[in-house]
Parts: sequence; structure tokens; C-alpha cells
Amino acid sequence: MMTGNYNSKRVSLRSCMRSKYFILGFNDYRQGNMFKEITDRNKNFQFNYERGRQFAAACPDIVRVKDGRTINSIAYREASVLFSHRHIL
Repeated sequence: MMTGNYNSKRVSLRSCMRSKYFILGFNDYRQGNMFKEITDRNKNFQFNYERGRQFAAACPDIVRVKDGRTINSIAYREASVLFSHRHIL
């Protein structure tokens, strides 16, 4: 049962993909780990974790999200299409 609405804010796709929680979700899915409940107060962390898991499931051919400190351009293009078509929310 939902006890209240969550106030969210707009973030860019790049900032979402740079998030350590997006990378954690991506890697957890790839390694076959179970879903983790992020207990941090910021709900965006949990959203980014789930987005990373969804991205890993939707793009099995993407090996990594980041190349060093920058976002992998192929991963970014794939994520752009998935987000624009609402396959990942």
C-alpha cells in the first residue's frame, strides 16, 4: 500500500548513468545477484539502481557502462533509445 507520493526531480540521462547505484545495479544483474534494497534516504539512488538492472537486462551485448570516467558512447546511445521509448523508466 502506498502511504504517500514521492517528490522526484528531473535528472539527465548521463547523470543517471554516472551514478554509482546505476553501475551497481548493472553489475549486480550481470553477475546474477539478487535485487538489493538500497536503504539510503534518497529514493533516486533506488531508482538508479533499478534502472541499471533494467538496462543490463535490455542490452546483453553492452559490456560496460563507463570507459574510465566517461560514459561509453554505445551504452549511452542504447540507453537513449530505451528511455525515449519508455522501456526503462
